[in-house]
Amino acid sequence: MELSKGCLQSIEILNHHGYKAYLVGGAIRNYLLGKPVQDYDITTDALPINIKECFKNYKTIDIGIQHGTVAVLIDHEQIEITTFRTEKEYINHRHPKEVSFTRSLQEDCLRRDFTINAICYHPKEGFIDFFGGEFDIKNKIIKAIGNPIDRFDEDALRILRAIRFSTQLGFVIEPNTSNALFTCMDYLKSISSERIMDELTKIFLSPSCANQCFEYQDIFEVFIPELKEINFYPQKKNHVYDALTKSHPSLPIRFAILIHQCNEPDLSCNAQQIMNRLKFSRTLKLQVNTLLSSIRTNFDSKIAIKQFLQNCKIDFMHVCDFKQCIDSSFNIDTIQQLYYEIIDNQECYTLKQLAITGQDLKNLGYKDKNISLILNDILNEVIKDKLNNNKEEILKYIKM
Repeated sequence: MELSKGCLQSIEILNHHGYKAYLVGGAIRNYLLGKPVQDYDITTDALPINIKECFKNYKTIDIGIQHGTVAVLIDHEQIEITTFRTEKEYINHRHPKEVSFTRSLQEDCLRRDFTINAICYHPKEGFIDFFGGEFDIKNKIIKAIGNPIDRFDEDALRILRAIRFSTQLGFVIEPNTSNALFTCMDYLKSISSERIMDELTKIFLSPSCANQCFEYQDIFEVFIPELKEINFYPQKKNHVYDALTKSHPSLPIRFAILIHQCNEPDLSCNAQQIMNRLKFSRTLKLQVNTLLSSIRTNFDSKIAIKQFLQNCKIDFMHVCDFKQCIDSSFNIDTIQQLYYEIIDNQECYTLKQLAITGQDLKNLGYKDKNISLILNDILNEVIKDKLNNNKEEILKYIKM
């Protein structure tokens, strides 16, 4: 396995000072999968104070020194180095109450989540695999280390991480681990919305998210209880599955597909509640709301499309993709052709495109409070093709 310069140098420096040091975690998993390796994490028997002493000629950052982690900068590359440790008594199914440093690499690996993430590597010793992680990678299996219920009790976020790895890698979650996901799913109530949203984002951007959403729907219902609505309508459930399967890996599109089927009669209210609960970013909220507003919009003319584009907060092509996913009768080719005509002809659909500005109206003596109303009235007339977007004609219209 070829290591980055900074990673190899870190291991050599620690070894030179008499300490054990191994690459561990996602870098090895990705290497064995033939995927790009981006982040290098090193585990060592050196205590944090020893790590800092070994790298006294380099910039170090105490990013988690209470848990034994020090970051080292070597040639602009950040390497995270963590002391072998064990953890005991977890608080709120997330954080260890007690961390103890150990001299045993195997004990350190025991605290990790899944076998595929607990493989170690040393340039001279090769791969060190205590729990069969290489076998599980070859056989595309997600398997918790030891008792899966204990692993999820320690850190409930691992429940979503298991689903996320399964979705991203196309792996199967082995039966004991899968059963434990459901046994421990209520532990997720202790996890912050921000951390849940972070994992959900990665799941929803993965190719096979539709399969996981329905295989583990009970788990998603812990933080999106509105999904229970879908269970009462098999046809609706099949519709959501088909839409998610057809959709491109777009976060706003996939969230909009899921949300709009939760409770259609009160769509707007439920959508806002779900997005607020999961702490959607402001941008994502605007994008999802734009997609949801398109559900009852009939894009049967350029006028209708331009009216929608006035307040569109997402690329219109995403709107078309969303409509096509949820409505098999949606004629995407015709709509896209009309849209491209609007763009190619530079047809006006925003205030910025108007041939007249607010300053022009001020020069005519209009007050600020009236300017916005007048400009929007002009824009509506232009969009409806009742008025040409020509300054001279607009001025005549205003003076009528």
